[in-house]
Amino acid sequence: MLMGACNSVPISNANMSKIMYDVMIMEAGNQVNYNYGLLPKAKWKGDYASIAKKHHVDANKLKEAFQFYSKHPDKFSKVMETTIALLQNKQLMPDSTNSTP
Repeated sequence: MLMGACNSVPISNANMSKIMYDVMIMEAGNQVNYNYGLLPKAKWKGDYASIAKKHHVDANKLKEAFQFYSKHPDKFSKVMETTIALLQNKQLMPDSTNSTP
């Protein structure tokens, strides 16, 4: 029973890809805005909480998903393939809104 629970995906690949789309944009923006300096943990925590809220995901569930995907690189690779496609699509259509696809 526990083995099945450990292997269940906390957030689906499709939803995680949309979350990672926002995470990548947020992290890149923070690096530019803060000149690649160290940001306080509170800043990161707040940014990730905002992304979780935007996607109607509990912040703890998002943390659980990050932990899950870090232990399953094959699954995370698929999430990132979709995320990169979303980012590339956004780059090809820059006039669209800034919201997550």
